[in-house]
Parts: sequence; C-alpha cells; structure tokens
Amino acid sequence: MVIMKGELTTPLKKPLDKKGLGNSKVAIPLPVEIWIFIVLALLAALFMTPSLLIKAGIMKFSLQSADELTASMALWTVHFARLFCLLAAFVMLITICYWRRIQFCSLCQRIQATSDEHIQNVLRKKDYLSYLWLASVLIAFVYIFLSGSLFSERVRRLVNKEDGVIESLTALLFFLASCISALNLRRATSRRTRIWLILMALGFFACSGEEISWGQRILGYGTPDSVMALNVQGEFNIHNMFGYVSDHVFIMSVFAVGCLLPFLCLRIGLLSKLIALLGMPLASIRLAVGFGIASLAFHTWSLFRFLPNTSGVRLPEVRELLVSVCLLVLVVDFISWQEKNSAQDVAVEHD
Repeated sequence: MVIMKGELTTPLKKPLDKKGLGNSKVAIPLPVEIWIFIVLALLAALFMTPSLLIKAGIMKFSLQSADELTASMALWTVHFARLFCLLAAFVMLITICYWRRIQFCSLCQRIQATSDEHIQNVLRKKDYLSYLWLASVLIAFVYIFLSGSLFSERVRRLVNKEDGVIESLTALLFFLASCISALNLRRATSRRTRIWLILMALGFFACSGEEISWGQRILGYGTPDSVMALNVQGEFNIHNMFGYVSDHVFIMSVFAVGCLLPFLCLRIGLLSKLIALLGMPLASIRLAVGFGIASLAFHTWSLFRFLPNTSGVRLPEVRELLVSVCLLVLVVDFISWQEKNSAQDVAVEHD
C-alpha cells in the first residue's frame, strides 16, 4: 500500500475483547504475602486442637459443655476449621505452582485493570463517625468495671437481662442498619451497590430478629418442640441451635472481614482491586480497629482473663452490641461513599 504525501493516517488500535481489556495482557506479580498465609494456615491446621483451645480458654465453655449437642458441635467446628485451613494452604500452593498461567486468565486481568483508588480512599478515611465505636468501647469498659459500685443490683439486672437494655439496643441498631440499607436502594446508581444493600438489609434484619428471638418474650409465644430439642437455650431462634456454632462463625467472620480484610487491602494491591471490582463494603482502618476490639477483646480468654467484670453482664452480649455499632457505621460509610462517587461521576460527565 502506497501512502500519498499529505494523506492522513491513524494508528491501528488493538481490538477490545468483551471485557474491554484489549488483547495485550499484563504480567501480575505474585503477592509475597501468600507464603505467610500458607505457613499460618498449616500451623493452624496442625496445632488448633481441642485440648490446646481449652487450655487457652478459647471455646472452652462449648467444648466442655455438659450438653452433649453443644460439646459435639463445638468439636466438629474445630475439626472443620482445621480442615478448612489445610485446604486453604493446599489451594494457595497450587496457585503458586500455576501462577504463570493463572495471572493471564481473563478474571485476573480484569482485576488488575480495575482502579482501587476509591478503596484506598475508604481505608484512609478520617471523620468523627469512625470514632463512634471508640465511645461505645469506653462506655462498655466503664460499665463492666465500675457498675458494681455505681449502679444498684436492680439497675444492673434491667440492663443485663434477656431483652434488657443491652439486647434491645443491639437489636435496635441492627434494625436501624437494615432500614438505612433498604431506604437507600432507590438511590443506588449501580447494580452492585443495590445487591450489597439488599444483602445488608436482609442480613441485618435477620440479626435484629435473632437478637430478641423474634419477639418471643415480648409477644409471649412458646418454642415449638422441634426447635426446643435443638436449641441450647430453648428459644425460638436459629443462632442458638446445634450449640453455639453460629456465634463462633459470626465472631470469626466479623474479625476476618471487618478487621483483617482492610489491613490486607492496604498491603496487597490485587486484593484491593478485587474488592473494588466487587463493589464490596469495606471498613476504614480506624473502623477496622473497632471491629478488632469488638471481636477479640470482650472474651474471658483474652482481656477479661485478667480484668474484673463487676457488672455481671454476659460478655457475648456486650460483644454483639459493639459489633452492631461498627456495622451501623460501616453501612453509613458505604452509602456516603457511593453517593460521593456518583456525584463525582456526574460532574465528570458534565465537564
């Protein structure tokens, strides 16, 4: 082909695939942290035995429970956790072996091409709302340490009892988080945001109902015999069925997603890009500290192994209250950031 002088030419563009990534593929470095995860997973699978957990005080009540169902389900939970860690280590080893192929798959390339600027801004977010969990933690510590001398037994009983102040406030916060999620569905500008809002609305509504046993003591209805036989507290709810497995899974999930995941996203760029691609709600680093304290500090095997509890309150109830505070802040942060991004997108379109 002969190009005449003065003829306009344009460079040939590489055709885009269906994902809009183009034909050129980018090499993705393997996160070095995966080796640390493999070692930790193998150590957990090897040493996380029931006897060692009992000695450390973790799940001691469930593993040594006089109730056969509670003890057996706790034992199966430990075995499943060890198996999960072993399988996770195996999957990560396979990933390392085949990383040269995996990194060029369409999913990995799409993740790598995703901008995580929004996620990094969320992680470094600084505002007064992020400190709401701190105020809640301080109030909880004051109540636990000093309520024995500050409040009468009648007041403490009113706060600590089933459907008392603590449980009712926890249920109210979960219900508020559910309502906020549902009311913002119509304002969501993307399908991913709507999906997350629907999941949070349904999930937090279920948490609210479970916290007060779906109003069983308020409305005064009994527990069906089929549920009574499986529920360790004889209540009409799901989370106390088959022992306290649901409680263990819930608190581990809160720690993993609420506390650990933000710090990992701060360190591992590929994980941060994946969260951005999914549009998943993510706690800021400050809120992640709150999730960590709420999920780890209020146990008889951790901080309160050395500190006194003068209130007589059950620590799991305080733990659930603090988690509900953190989750409510997470919902508000998620919605505010989505609105901010939508406003920026509109401004760019007008420009």
